[in-house]
Amino acid sequence: MDINDCREQIDILDKEILKLFSRRMDICAEIAMIKKENSEDIYCAERETQIIKRVQKISDPRITQYAEKLFILIMQLSKDYQKKIIKTKGDNP
Repeated sequence: MDINDCREQIDILDKEILKLFSRRMDICAEIAMIKKENSEDIYCAERETQIIKRVQKISDPRITQYAEKLFILIMQLSKDYQKKIIKTKGDNP
């Protein structure tokens, strides 16, 4: 396998990652509306701790620290998106 073969495989995986990320963000939008209806905070420390512990448990030990960083970023993006969703929905007359 040469570098171009590897890059083609990465391109394929990137496409799949983006599909999954989009689905995850769609669910985050639903969660944002549920949180708004129930007057819940967007940030939930307990949930984030659960996610990181699960990532530590199921990730390949060679990349655990990177997987943790990835999920911390994903959770931050999710919170930012939820804030945007709640603000956008709340701005409608």
